[in-house]
Amino acid sequence: NAVGPAENPITFTSVLPPSLLPMKGTWGGLILLGNAFITGGSVANIEGLDIGLGTYGGSNDADSSGTLRYVRVWYGGAD
Repeated sequence: NAVGPAENPITFTSVLPPSLLPMKGTWGGLILLGNAFITGGSVANIEGLDIGLGTYGGSNDADSSGTLRYVRVWYGGAD
């Protein structure tokens, strides 16, 4: 869970020094992997990660990947 206060949200950001920011695509961002049913099979893997490091899907539709509330994601994604 990542639950921050509205007046001071949790910030996920790059490890680069502030002098090099802003710069998009400096880290991958967030990936939430759950265990609920997925279309096309029982489990799948995140592209680009070794098998077993990014597995998601399953048969537990009551699964929860947690809570993100008052969270900012800065400088993530592809360039």
